[in-house]
Amino acid sequence: MDYVGILKKAERIVDEAGVAEDLRGGAFRFVADRLGSLEGQALGPPRSPDSDASLGLTLAPSKDSSQLLSAEFDVPSDDVRALFDLTGDPELNVHSSLLPESKSEAVRDFAVVVALARQAVGLETTDKDVRRALDRHGQYDPTNFTKQVAKIPPQHIGYSKVSKTFMLRNPGRERARELVKTYLGVEA
Repeated sequence: MDYVGILKKAERIVDEAGVAEDLRGGAFRFVADRLGSLEGQALGPPRSPDSDASLGLTLAPSKDSSQLLSAEFDVPSDDVRALFDLTGDPELNVHSSLLPESKSEAVRDFAVVVALARQAVGLETTDKDVRRALDRHGQYDPTNFTKQVAKIPPQHIGYSKVSKTFMLRNPGRERARELVKTYLGVEA
Protein backbone atom coordinates (compact mmCIF):
# COMPACT_ATOMS: atom_id res chain seq x y z
CA MET A 1 0.00 0.00 0.00
CA ASP A 2 1.31 3.46 -0.79
CA TYR A 3 1.45 6.41 1.61
CA VAL A 4 -1.74 7.98 0.29
CA GLY A 5 -3.59 4.68 0.65
CA ILE A 6 -2.33 4.28 4.23
CA LEU A 7 -3.39 7.82 5.12
CA LYS A 8 -6.86 7.39 3.58
CA LYS A 9 -7.35 4.11 5.43
CA ALA A 10 -6.20 5.72 8.70
CA GLU A 11 -8.68 8.57 8.21
CA ARG A 12 -11.51 6.10 7.57
CA ILE A 13 -10.65 4.07 10.68
CA VAL A 14 -10.59 7.17 12.88
CA ASP A 15 -13.91 8.35 11.38
CA GLU A 16 -15.56 4.97 11.96
CA ALA A 17 -14.26 4.81 15.54
CA GLY A 18 -16.06 8.03 16.43
CA VAL A 19 -12.97 9.57 18.05
CA ALA A 20 -13.57 12.87 19.85
CA GLU A 21 -12.62 15.91 17.78
CA ASP A 22 -9.83 17.00 20.12
CA LEU A 23 -8.26 13.51 20.00
CA ARG A 24 -8.55 12.95 16.26
CA GLY A 25 -5.07 14.24 15.40
CA GLY A 26 -3.33 11.91 17.84
CA ALA A 27 -5.55 8.99 16.90
CA PHE A 28 -4.92 9.59 13.20
CA ARG A 29 -1.13 9.74 13.73
CA PHE A 30 -1.21 6.55 15.77
CA VAL A 31 -3.37 4.62 13.28
CA ALA A 32 -1.37 5.87 10.28
CA ASP A 33 1.90 4.95 11.97
CA ARG A 34 0.58 1.51 12.91
CA LEU A 35 -0.74 0.83 9.41
CA GLY A 36 2.54 2.05 7.95
CA SER A 37 4.54 -0.28 10.18
CA LEU A 38 2.33 -3.21 9.15
CA GLU A 39 3.00 -2.34 5.51
CA GLY A 40 6.73 -1.87 6.14
CA GLN A 41 6.58 1.87 5.45
CA ALA A 42 7.73 4.20 8.22
CA LEU A 43 5.45 7.22 8.37
CA GLY A 44 6.60 8.81 11.61
CA PRO A 45 9.89 9.65 13.30
CA PRO A 46 12.23 6.83 14.26
CA ARG A 47 11.12 4.95 17.34
CA SER A 48 12.84 5.65 20.61
CA PRO A 49 14.26 2.71 22.55
CA ASP A 50 11.45 3.25 25.10
CA SER A 51 8.69 2.79 22.55
CA ASP A 52 6.93 -0.48 21.94
CA ALA A 53 7.84 -1.11 18.32
CA SER A 54 5.62 -4.18 18.19
CA LEU A 55 2.59 -1.94 18.72
CA GLY A 56 3.89 0.95 16.64
CA LEU A 57 3.97 3.36 19.57
CA THR A 58 6.03 6.49 19.17
CA LEU A 59 4.58 8.69 21.88
CA ALA A 60 5.90 8.85 25.44
CA PRO A 61 4.46 10.49 28.52
CA SER A 62 4.93 14.22 28.81
CA LYS A 63 7.46 15.51 31.30
CA ASP A 64 4.52 17.15 33.10
CA SER A 65 1.84 14.52 32.93
CA SER A 66 0.02 16.07 35.89
CA GLN A 67 -0.87 19.14 33.83
CA LEU A 68 -2.15 17.04 30.95
CA LEU A 69 -4.23 14.87 33.28
CA SER A 70 -5.45 17.92 35.19
CA ALA A 71 -6.74 19.48 31.98
CA GLU A 72 -8.31 16.23 30.77
CA PHE A 73 -10.02 15.32 34.05
CA ASP A 74 -10.80 18.96 34.94
CA VAL A 75 -9.29 18.69 38.43
CA PRO A 76 -6.29 20.47 40.04
CA SER A 77 -2.80 19.04 39.42
CA ASP A 78 -2.39 18.30 43.14
CA ASP A 79 -5.47 16.06 43.00
CA VAL A 80 -4.09 14.32 39.92
CA ARG A 81 -0.84 13.58 41.75
CA ALA A 82 -2.86 12.22 44.70
CA LEU A 83 -4.84 9.88 42.46
CA PHE A 84 -2.16 8.81 39.97
CA ASP A 85 1.42 7.63 40.34
CA LEU A 86 3.19 9.60 37.60
CA THR A 87 6.73 8.27 37.99
CA GLY A 88 6.27 6.42 34.69
CA ASP A 89 3.06 5.77 32.81
CA PRO A 90 0.10 7.07 34.83
CA GLU A 91 -0.95 4.44 37.37
CA LEU A 92 -4.32 4.80 39.11
CA ASN A 93 -4.28 4.73 42.93
CA VAL A 94 -7.80 4.57 44.35
CA HIS A 95 -8.47 4.08 48.07
CA SER A 96 -10.14 0.71 48.65
CA SER A 97 -13.17 2.33 50.29
CA LEU A 98 -14.00 4.01 46.97
CA LEU A 99 -13.84 0.89 44.83
CA PRO A 100 -17.00 -0.62 43.36
CA GLU A 101 -18.42 -3.55 45.28
CA SER A 102 -18.35 -5.87 42.28
CA LYS A 103 -15.30 -6.75 40.22
CA SER A 104 -17.35 -6.52 37.03
CA GLU A 105 -18.21 -2.89 37.82
CA ALA A 106 -14.53 -2.24 38.58
CA VAL A 107 -13.56 -3.50 35.12
CA ARG A 108 -15.96 -1.06 33.45
CA ASP A 109 -14.91 1.87 35.67
CA PHE A 110 -11.17 1.26 35.54
CA ALA A 111 -11.20 0.74 31.76
CA VAL A 112 -12.49 4.26 31.09
CA VAL A 113 -10.34 5.99 33.73
CA VAL A 114 -7.14 4.18 32.72
CA ALA A 115 -7.86 4.77 29.01
CA LEU A 116 -8.46 8.50 29.49
CA ALA A 117 -5.36 8.95 31.65
CA ARG A 118 -3.17 7.15 29.11
CA GLN A 119 -4.73 8.96 26.13
CA ALA A 120 -4.16 12.30 27.88
CA VAL A 121 -0.41 11.67 27.93
CA GLY A 122 -0.31 10.20 24.42
CA LEU A 123 -0.25 6.49 25.21
CA GLU A 124 -2.29 3.63 23.82
CA THR A 125 -4.34 1.59 26.32
CA THR A 126 -4.20 -2.18 26.09
CA ASP A 127 -6.05 -4.78 28.10
CA LYS A 128 -2.77 -5.37 29.99
CA ASP A 129 -2.89 -1.78 31.28
CA VAL A 130 -6.44 -2.25 32.58
CA ARG A 131 -5.62 -5.69 34.02
CA ARG A 132 -2.59 -4.23 35.84
CA ALA A 133 -4.71 -1.44 37.40
CA LEU A 134 -7.35 -3.95 38.49
CA ASP A 135 -4.74 -6.34 39.87
CA ARG A 136 -3.05 -3.57 41.89
CA HIS A 137 -6.41 -2.89 43.55
CA GLY A 138 -7.35 -6.55 44.11
CA GLN A 139 -10.17 -6.31 41.55
CA TYR A 140 -8.80 -8.49 38.73
CA ASP A 141 -10.87 -11.58 37.96
CA PRO A 142 -9.06 -13.49 35.19
CA THR A 143 -12.01 -15.79 34.54
CA ASN A 144 -14.42 -12.94 33.79
CA PHE A 145 -12.24 -10.10 32.50
CA THR A 146 -12.97 -10.58 28.80
CA LYS A 147 -16.68 -11.05 29.47
CA GLN A 148 -16.78 -7.80 31.49
CA VAL A 149 -14.86 -5.87 28.82
CA ALA A 150 -17.51 -6.97 26.32
CA LYS A 151 -20.17 -5.44 28.59
CA ILE A 152 -18.63 -1.96 28.50
CA PRO A 153 -21.11 0.22 26.61
CA PRO A 154 -19.81 0.59 23.04
CA GLN A 155 -20.63 4.31 23.10
CA HIS A 156 -18.12 4.65 25.97
CA ILE A 157 -15.18 2.73 24.63
CA GLY A 158 -14.11 0.89 21.50
CA TYR A 159 -12.18 -2.33 21.97
CA SER A 160 -10.20 -4.12 19.31
CA LYS A 161 -10.20 -7.87 19.92
CA VAL A 162 -7.28 -8.22 17.52
CA SER A 163 -4.85 -5.70 19.05
CA LYS A 164 -6.55 -5.78 22.50
CA THR A 165 -6.56 -1.98 22.61
CA PHE A 166 -9.12 0.48 23.93
CA MET A 167 -10.18 3.75 22.25
CA LEU A 168 -12.23 6.03 24.46
CA ARG A 169 -15.25 7.86 23.02
CA ASN A 170 -16.88 11.06 24.29
CA PRO A 171 -19.44 9.43 26.66
CA GLY A 172 -16.59 7.32 28.07
CA ARG A 173 -14.50 10.44 28.61
CA GLU A 174 -17.37 12.02 30.54
CA ARG A 175 -17.80 8.85 32.62
CA ALA A 176 -14.06 8.79 33.41
CA ARG A 177 -14.19 12.43 34.55
CA GLU A 178 -17.17 11.68 36.81
CA LEU A 179 -15.38 8.68 38.34
CA VAL A 180 -12.18 10.63 39.03
CA LYS A 181 -14.18 13.36 40.76
CA THR A 182 -15.95 10.66 42.80
CA TYR A 183 -12.62 9.11 43.75
CA LEU A 184 -11.42 12.55 44.86
CA GLY A 185 -14.63 13.37 46.74
CA VAL A 186 -15.35 16.33 44.43
CA GLU A 187 -18.81 17.08 43.05
CA ALA A 188 -19.03 16.10 39.40
